[in-house]
Amino acid sequence: MATDGGTWNNLPSVILLEVFKYLPRNDTISASSTCRQWRQNLYHGSLWRNLTFEINSHEEETASRNRFLTSCFARKLRSAVVKFDSLDPLCVEEAARIVRKLINNPDLRKLHLIPSNCRIELPDDERQKQLLERRGIQMLQKVATSLQMEELTLGCMEDITSYSKDLLSLLVENQSSTLRILGLATLKDDPDDYLLPEINGSLFQNFRHLQVLSMDYDNLDDQLLLALNNGQMKRLVVHVHGIADTHQHTSDAAWKSFSIANPSCELRLTLVHSYDAVGVLHNTILRPSMPLSHLRALFCEQINILALQKVSMWYANTLRSIYWVDSLQSAGTNTLVDLEEDSFTNGDHIIPNPLIMCAWRCFRLEEIVLLGYKLWETEVLAIFRLRPSLLHFDVWDGDILLDESETLESFQQDLSNEIGMRWEPMNDGNLNEVILNPHNGDSDEYVLPVVINDLLLA
Repeated sequence: MATDGGTWNNLPSVILLEVFKYLPRNDTISASSTCRQWRQNLYHGSLWRNLTFEINSHEEETASRNRFLTSCFARKLRSAVVKFDSLDPLCVEEAARIVRKLINNPDLRKLHLIPSNCRIELPDDERQKQLLERRGIQMLQKVATSLQMEELTLGCMEDITSYSKDLLSLLVENQSSTLRILGLATLKDDPDDYLLPEINGSLFQNFRHLQVLSMDYDNLDDQLLLALNNGQMKRLVVHVHGIADTHQHTSDAAWKSFSIANPSCELRLTLVHSYDAVGVLHNTILRPSMPLSHLRALFCEQINILALQKVSMWYANTLRSIYWVDSLQSAGTNTLVDLEEDSFTNGDHIIPNPLIMCAWRCFRLEEIVLLGYKLWETEVLAIFRLRPSLLHFDVWDGDILLDESETLESFQQDLSNEIGMRWEPMNDGNLNEVILNPHNGDSDEYVLPVVINDLLLA
């Protein structure tokens, strides 16, 4: 460029913009300080289609960055993710401020809220608390009525539940032709005591292009499944907490009709602190015609062997992932070994470990996460032998029962040699605090990232 008198500040905008697209956000902003032309190109709309806001009241630099980004680019975005500490009132207020800016952008099509916890901590001042609550409702109303949303997820926040019925009605009236992803499922702070909103399942038939939906099991019935027979569904996510005595549950006939109408749809079923529901999973919740791809039981404090047996038989063609996770020191946790005598024997006939049967029968199985339950080394080896395509098998090293002549290191090396790749069990250093001890952490820190990821289509 020096030969013809050219300089870096004369680089054509079309080339500069293409270079900027390959840079991380912070590097793009830093590069824009090179010269005036580069600075001007920083504000080009094509660079700011998608943006993630991370709100942390303890970092002033992060707050300054968010203020800069919202003032400059909030009206240019098409997709926004807002991550915030929902137990910090200052973060909640800042998140509300950013969302208010975002929803004034008529081109916004995707909004994902990602809190740190299922609860929202509001200021102690009653007047300020009521003001934030009113503004929250007003913002949801504006999102539902004034924008043409394609994706809307509410971060599994329980506080939104009280407004979900009205929100759904507004979305049906205004977003039925555009909405593709809708996240309404929640996590409950107290699984035995929570609000039960009455949602009319037939309303979902109005969403003509809906592909991903998350719902609480409390609102799932045959009417809702029938309403989703649009042929467009790719993923149905269901969260189970408690089960009301008046719940109608679902029939196998409804699931069969749903699966025929939506042949590409997968069901992700997650039980969270479902102390009662996990015990009746096999005969009350599971149905043979469910397109079950992911089954997760998180912090339910017991394992349901009968349910796992049915999973291995009913979902051989669909199952991809099993999570059964409890705190290692949970008083109510059983182990597969403890259950052998009662559940794995039938007279003289030995019933195989149901996880081994899942590994054998479920040919699409990619992932097993078993924390808080013990396995013999031979069972771990059997699972890998039967399902060599397994991508992830997470088990705590302290839960692997070894032969007296075996060490963990030698077993790990022998297993890695046999399966042709390096495998390591989980250890204390890479386990979440709440799994190590239920009193040392918040289960939301483990659960939320798992369930929020369910709403992301690859």
